Amino acid sequence: MKKENGKIDSIDTILGQGIIFKGELKGDGNIKIDGQLSGLIEATGDVYIGKKAGVIGDCHVGSIIIGGKVKGNVVALKRVEILPDGELHGDILAPRICIADGVIFEGNCKISK
Repeated sequence: MKKENGKIDSIDTILGQGIIFKGELKGDGNIKIDGQLSGLIEATGDVYIGKKAGVIGDCHVGSIIIGGKVKGNVVALKRVEILPDGELHGDILAPRICIADGVIFEGNCKISK
């Protein structure tokens, strides 16, 4: 995953714009979400939440880039990045956290080793 510019090198699964998904999304690969998801995300890979995407539920991921809205707690093994238009309403637990200027963030951050 390229973390500095908010882009992922390769994507294995896409939840497209206009798609509404309710349930648990689990997988090992990289995931891009451009639609709406209500439920738990468990991914050992990297997750990208697009600018128009919305997620309601906890995220347990390798890394995550948030460009849209997330309402839920985020636990990442590697990194959490929130882009300038991103919103996170929940707590963060990760070894690396990057929050851009202009982000809406309501929650607590804990940097883990």
